[in-house]
Amino acid sequence: MFQPLPVFVGLRYSLAREHSFFVSFITWVSLLGVAVGVAALITVLSVMNGFESELRGRLLSLSAHATLSLAGAPITDWKAPLSQLQGSPGLTGAAPFLDTDAMLSKQSSMSGAIVRGIDPELEPQVSSIGDAMREGKLTDLLPGTNRIILGRMLAYQLQVGAGDTVVVMIPGNSAANGGGFTPRLQEFQVVGTFEVGLQERDSVIALVNLSDAEALRSLSGQPAFGSSSTMCSRRPTSHASRPHA
Repeated sequence: MFQPLPVFVGLRYSLAREHSFFVSFITWVSLLGVAVGVAALITVLSVMNGFESELRGRLLSLSAHATLSLAGAPITDWKAPLSQLQGSPGLTGAAPFLDTDAMLSKQSSMSGAIVRGIDPELEPQVSSIGDAMREGKLTDLLPGTNRIILGRMLAYQLQVGAGDTVVVMIPGNSAANGGGFTPRLQEFQVVGTFEVGLQERDSVIALVNLSDAEALRSLSGQPAFGSSSTMCSRRPTSHASRPHA
């Protein structure tokens, strides 16, 4: 019976005969080695792809696909840009934010942090922080209540939990004190913790209501420093960019 050349050669050297057992043995060992190598390669590639996807998801859990800002200056009316963004092709949500470098303390425990003011109603449109909550929920951040949600590692460093009080300290207005340094202090009640699985986020980020963040920086009645937006996730997140105005 006619057989294709690759099948003929394979059968010729894989089926042992009395005088060619050694050749057949070497052939089967080679086939087994190739099979094990291909299986290991497929396993490693699958693990790396899964790790990349998991890492990307954790990195973007607190970050939107795009951020709009005015080089650190307040946006005069953040509601206007957000209303203009609504309905844009591929846009799934937009929300304001206000980041402030601060020092958090609880008795003898102190730690540096980024206090981020958010709108609890709009934030779920641009991040998945709500899914990372371990205690409490974002809607607990009511305006004017001075409530705060800490990353799990940050709460551990300060040795605090839900119901405790922490002091947030930020640099004050030096011009009002003749050029001297006058820190501004404000107490916040811890109402929850979150964990995204990245130490650089869980040990640094603290969330407060946007109005409380504005009041902390004496920006009451002024806008947030930026707005973040999330694009439609039909395409891989790795292709998204973070432009700055």
